[in-house]
Amino acid sequence: HLDVYKRQVFGPYVEGGEYRLSKILGKKTLPDSVKSRHILRRVSTREEYAAASSLIDSLKTLIESGKGRFDSLAMQFSQDPGSGIKGGDLGYAALGLMVKPFNDVIFYKGETGKLYVVPTQFGLHLIQITDQKFISKQPGIRLGTIAVSYTHLDVYKRQNYWSISFILHLILPPAVGQQSEE
Repeated sequence: HLDVYKRQVFGPYVEGGEYRLSKILGKKTLPDSVKSRHILRRVSTREEYAAASSLIDSLKTLIESGKGRFDSLAMQFSQDPGSGIKGGDLGYAALGLMVKPFNDVIFYKGETGKLYVVPTQFGLHLIQITDQKFISKQPGIRLGTIAVSYTHLDVYKRQNYWSISFILHLILPPAVGQQSEE
């Protein structure tokens, strides 16, 4: 059971050319699929990003205050031709189907009904989760990982012959709940 491992540190271990330490930070039952809608503003310059951010913030305020409806604002302001005409509706998506920042919000961080502003390579999105399906009820874990490349560590090892555990001890913050002695 995951409760046994909560807050436990694993490693150091080697993966992808790096020394890593991982820690389970929490667990959550993840939905099998999520239904969402969005308003997309495409951006390619800082000026466009600033304008999109201002517009998205205004639309978010209108929706949250009840003065605007998400679907009608998406039809008017979204630059996604596929979903804009459908009121921003993207339908159901499985885990990993959307680009990472979008996926992370709808599966890991977001709550049904709330609004989130998310930048991706496509532009700036105003996202709302409209439904979540929990069929398998599989638990997901939130994992914190610190990785240090071989190159970075090799410099220390050649110059000072320090062990990997000592180096990782130097770069890691103290464990939660530990107090330094003064």
